[in-house]
Amino acid sequence: MRQSTRFCTLFLILCATAVLLLAIQATGDNWASPGGKGSYALVKPADGTKPDGGPVRMTLPAVGPNVDASAGDRKAPTSDWWTPLVWLDPGDLPDPAPKPPMAALSWQIFSEPLVFQPQKGGLALSLNVPDTQRAGMRDGVLTGGAGFMQEVVGTGDNAGISPYFNAFFDQDLYLGSTASGWNEASFSSLKVTGWSDWFVNFTMESPTEKLAVTAGNGSPFVLLKLSSGAPQVTFRTWNIGTVIPESGDAFAVNAGMADGQAIPCSAFAVVNQVPFGAPASPSGAQGYSAYTVYGVFGPAGSTWTLAKTQKDDGRVLNTAVCSGGSHYAVAVLPLPMGKTLFDQPDEAAIRTALATFARYAFAEVTDTRVEPRLSENSVTAVYTYQTTPVAGESPATDGTLHALYPHQYLGQEQVSLLNSSMSPVPASSWAQGCYWPSLKGPMMLGSGSSFLNTLDVPPCLPALIDDPDTAKADRMAGYLQQALDTQDPNFLSQGSYFGAQEIHRLAMLLPIAEMVRSKASDPAAVDRVTRALYKRAAETLAYRLQAVKSDGSTLKNAAEHALYYDARWGTLIPSNEDGFAADSLLNDHHYHYGYYIKIATEIARWEKAHPDDPDNQHWAEDYAPMIRLLIRDIANTSRAGSGADPDFPFLRHFSPYAGHSWASGSSRGNQGGQQESTPEAIQAWGALLLWAQLNYPEHPDNMDLERWAAYQFASEAKAAELYWFGHTSDAAFRPYLSFRQYAASSTLVPQRYVPSMVSQVNQNEMTFQTDFGNPPLLKHGIQWLPLTGTSLYLGTDAAGIEENVRGYLENDLPLLGGGRNPASPSNKDKLLMAEALTSAYRADPQALIAAASGDAPPLDGWKMQWEVPAPTYDNLILQDTSRGAIYWWIDSLLSHGAADHGDNGASHTCASSFRDASGNRIYTAHNPGTATLQVRFDDGKVLTVPPLGYAHEGEGETPTSGGGGCSAGTGATPLGVLALLLLFRSRLRK
Repeated sequence: MRQSTRFCTLFLILCATAVLLLAIQATGDNWASPGGKGSYALVKPADGTKPDGGPVRMTLPAVGPNVDASAGDRKAPTSDWWTPLVWLDPGDLPDPAPKPPMAALSWQIFSEPLVFQPQKGGLALSLNVPDTQRAGMRDGVLTGGAGFMQEVVGTGDNAGISPYFNAFFDQDLYLGSTASGWNEASFSSLKVTGWSDWFVNFTMESPTEKLAVTAGNGSPFVLLKLSSGAPQVTFRTWNIGTVIPESGDAFAVNAGMADGQAIPCSAFAVVNQVPFGAPASPSGAQGYSAYTVYGVFGPAGSTWTLAKTQKDDGRVLNTAVCSGGSHYAVAVLPLPMGKTLFDQPDEAAIRTALATFARYAFAEVTDTRVEPRLSENSVTAVYTYQTTPVAGESPATDGTLHALYPHQYLGQEQVSLLNSSMSPVPASSWAQGCYWPSLKGPMMLGSGSSFLNTLDVPPCLPALIDDPDTAKADRMAGYLQQALDTQDPNFLSQGSYFGAQEIHRLAMLLPIAEMVRSKASDPAAVDRVTRALYKRAAETLAYRLQAVKSDGSTLKNAAEHALYYDARWGTLIPSNEDGFAADSLLNDHHYHYGYYIKIATEIARWEKAHPDDPDNQHWAEDYAPMIRLLIRDIANTSRAGSGADPDFPFLRHFSPYAGHSWASGSSRGNQGGQQESTPEAIQAWGALLLWAQLNYPEHPDNMDLERWAAYQFASEAKAAELYWFGHTSDAAFRPYLSFRQYAASSTLVPQRYVPSMVSQVNQNEMTFQTDFGNPPLLKHGIQWLPLTGTSLYLGTDAAGIEENVRGYLENDLPLLGGGRNPASPSNKDKLLMAEALTSAYRADPQALIAAASGDAPPLDGWKMQWEVPAPTYDNLILQDTSRGAIYWWIDSLLSHGAADHGDNGASHTCASSFRDASGNRIYTAHNPGTATLQVRFDDGKVLTVPPLGYAHEGEGETPTSGGGGCSAGTGATPLGVLALLLLFRSRLRK
């Protein structure tokens, strides 16, 4: 008995020690660990040299956040619409202005429908206007539309045309005060003082004034509070003007004619008509006028006077001066659908809108937040505004006015809009609403303290699911070995992007191997190569998650792949071998770390399914703490700062109101935020969702992460469909959507947009170009890769992927391909995989994988880009995938048929259905958990999926399931305590 007691006591002590060892966070002088074996640098890694001889230097952001202490301990977000306010680099500002008042204090800020910029003369503001008719010089000729639509014509390898279309920042208004305005040009500093999910607060200071500004994404208002002077608004571009008071008669005042005219109320509108002469081209083009309507709102009981005190080189700038008070608001008023910027506005409609806007002008927005709720495969996102009256005002108490992007109202039955009478109408009646023009499509006027969007979550799978026959399984087994045998000999010279893609190509084969094993002629051989793939992926990612060398103390240099934690911005910075400024500008972290997280998920999935395998390295237990830090880097779901490092900003890349991510870290430049590769962003959120659902090792944060990941995954996929691909099932809305607005020539669009999609979306520009080349297939490919189990969103609407592929083959290649032969340096593999998602273009992918007359299939002659002799366009495989992944994707889709999940949803996001050539449905699902899963499809089908396994069933077929290894319990059991002891012992051996 005493021996037993001593053993139990020792046992409990050892278990407690093991728990402490698991929780401990190791720290060195220049590095730290969040727990486990991963670590990050606390000082910038020294310069290094890659194995191939190239130098590597990590370049840190030149500045820290421009945040006032009043904002608290939170980390400031990057990659957001207002980031130029917080990323304020004096060495990287716009070119010197032509006049002192126009000297910029930051880059432009695109809140949409407004664009503004802090300048020395005040807060410059205007409608972010896409003026399709504006003339510009082309080949020495004043050409209609050329100022809006540009064509960059390349030469040599870049031969062809990369069209883009953009909006204009006209700097119509300068907002200041009687103490500091245009004349004084004395504003010299600004600070961010606070923010919420899509609103920001900042101050502008001069020696005599301090402006406190509130602005928000989708807000037609800016609210200003003053410390010294009275409200003052200077109209720089006033041309042919009409003043419409909220009460009283309208009157005309043209440019420079301000001379004491009284506005006998606190609110008024200005209709600014700017005439443009007829361009020389195209023949017969007519002159036109553009009209913009602004509302100005002073304190209760105030009046305004038009003064001539502000001057531009002696020219009077019409300026509205308020009779008193220390706050005011300015808004851009919307248009009724059916009218454009080029139609003269109706005075009665303006008065109606002005009265409504006046009610909300001083309902100050003090907080905004989105909260997603996940139910089976549907996400409900609730967008909420918190408002409070400005002191001395009695505004509306039911929220605020907002401008909704197309993704926020199309198909959203719960959303209501306001029509030209300012009465509510359902979102389905958008054609009766009021709007502001934008590059993405009409931004519709809505009101209230909240609105709700519902999103279907596309299938999010580890890989496409199939039940292979022996022939397919054996062929796939050979491809698994081939992937292992064709690794990049210069892998360690690749940075955090390309290097991650190369590990990804191996890790993505692990779930496929699980499905292949039981059907292969030699399961033991499949097991051997699968273990080798697992170990290779695990060891290579582990290396990149360690900041110290094998001696356990010496910090790696920049060429040895150490992550550095920058406490200023709250971010983990990689070395910059790949040249995308992930270090200096914090660009693309969701792309880089999205690959890391997806790799980690598949390593962990294999370990969870094979807990007793002698080759199980317990990698997930060792490196989950570092993966959780990477997750927080790109998608931290906590808004409140912890006050202790490492800490991260809320949703670094994903912009909740925009509905998608911005890849550019600083959002600098005249275009604002930018994103090119939507599929890599979508993969990142899919990786988070798969990691959370796998929940291995178990962690309490994963439940909350699951709903946020599902929301970002679904929202980003919808945004890609609408804004990059220009696809909608609402036929009536199609001509208004994204580039579709400019796809047909007309009086309003003298220069049409030719491409079938856009490959980059900026806040002020949409383009058909890439950062790495001009051939059209590069632009399509970056909207497809990597094609994995998280890519089935591309087939949610079968018409959408058909249209996308057809757009390349029948429009972009012949019209914009520049006559290249070959058509592109790469991405033929992506084209064939995309074609496999269609019904009309399956012949080429079928020919790729099929053997003819006993010969090897053409795919077997395809090579990785680093193989020698080098492959050509016709047989090159990019580093993100492999011969086996291409085969599995194409063969599975050809046998399953078209994706059907858009019409036949499932009760779990790890499920999808298809319709084969005979019209029969194929049902597939994966179970990431350790209890049997019942997946219900909308058509009534129920699929039973074993723990950690896969299920595949056709209509009328006998159910099949398998893979995933043995089941592991999740509850606390005596065996769980024993596992801790064994883990402790294994760690002592390491």
